[in-house]
Amino acid sequence: MNRIELDVRRQLPLLFGLVLVGGYLLITIVELARSSYDIAGGLLVLPVLAVLSVPLLARAQRTEPDSWIGGLFAPGLLAMMSMGLIHFFVSFILYRGVADARLYSARGAALSSRFWQGDFGPNLGYSLVGVGFVILLTGLMYALIGPTLLGGYLVYSWLAFWGLYLCYRAFRTAMPGADHRRYAVLVFFLPSVVFWSSGLGKEAWMILCSGLTLLGAARLLSSTARWALPLIAGLAGTSLVRPHITAILFVGLLTGMLIRKTAYPTLLSPIVRAVTTVVLVVVGAVVVSQAARFLHLDTLSVDSVNQVLNNVQGNTSEIGNSTFAAHPVNSPLDLPRAVLSVLFRPFPWEARSLLILASSAESALLLVFAALAWRRWRRVPVLLRQYPYVMLAVVATLLFVIAFSRLGNFGLLVRERVTIMPLVFVPLCLPFGLRRRRAISDPALPGEVATMPVS
Repeated sequence: MNRIELDVRRQLPLLFGLVLVGGYLLITIVELARSSYDIAGGLLVLPVLAVLSVPLLARAQRTEPDSWIGGLFAPGLLAMMSMGLIHFFVSFILYRGVADARLYSARGAALSSRFWQGDFGPNLGYSLVGVGFVILLTGLMYALIGPTLLGGYLVYSWLAFWGLYLCYRAFRTAMPGADHRRYAVLVFFLPSVVFWSSGLGKEAWMILCSGLTLLGAARLLSSTARWALPLIAGLAGTSLVRPHITAILFVGLLTGMLIRKTAYPTLLSPIVRAVTTVVLVVVGAVVVSQAARFLHLDTLSVDSVNQVLNNVQGNTSEIGNSTFAAHPVNSPLDLPRAVLSVLFRPFPWEARSLLILASSAESALLLVFAALAWRRWRRVPVLLRQYPYVMLAVVATLLFVIAFSRLGNFGLLVRERVTIMPLVFVPLCLPFGLRRRRAISDPALPGEVATMPVS
């Protein structure tokens, strides 16, 4: 009798799993029969994403040196996917479809139908850079999974999680002595980052490609191999949606390269450094040219840039019910107020909607968190040469603040700054003190060696 009970107990997990799978299949069949594929198709996409995630998560956990952080990957993915469902509910139930995702989905569905008909050169109706690329990306996705809006949200949120994972990998690669646990919690679970990057739209793609860019930059700045492919792919990907963000990330990388010290100098080091600089200059020329074309700049003069920024300020002042008086940066004295405004507004008393209220609560907590971390970010000047990635983070953040200080709309500002937040977290996760120099290797990235600060 005891042996029978033991056998039954051993089979309980299998039986429980079969019941769950059977129940899920039953719900999927019923929903496909009574609902449109726009919604029910998400039930077919979800298990496919789950199957794809299992080996990826297993590899990420296996190669993560800190098992505590490795345990955050699966909950982080679950949080992102769940937030994708919430994002869908807010956009199409609470706000009744008043969202850019409706345009991307409708145009993408039409595009996927043309793809299946053999028409691979349709007119997007928009310029390829920006909205047009998201339509094209959605069309390619729908050609594989079918035109399912809910499924589209799940795919985009899945991509966004792996973008955040790449941001974490970049931080660990470039900052071996920093507080990785703190950074992992912030980058995987900060509500605004997870919410806005989980939707069907530009933010998910930007997070994915920014993660690739930062990983390539981290490898390059820490003198490790295999930096070119993720860096070039990331810069190309971001330039297809928001070339101005590409330019900001690239300038941050270039300043990091200028102060970087060669870890193990050899006779070939000057040649390698010169070749790398030439490659970056060429890539930078392409990036700046693309950004200027996207912003409709006739010339790369200060007056032209100011004119574009003034136009942005005027064009966003009447959008929605989230406008506010912006604080543009016209001189270095304006920078502290702009940093506070761009990175931490809206304040609780400025909220006029449920989403803005939630964002204001998070901003207030993040501001308190940043204030309490003053012993960390005050070390930025000391660690700039030791950690060139800190220079990248600081320069890119300041450029973002300057560029978006004229944006007078909370809804747009909160959504746009999601891309830069993984770099905003860097100074908040610096080590308290300096430790003795020693080489350490990241088993998740074979061959990559970083250096601890000098005491």
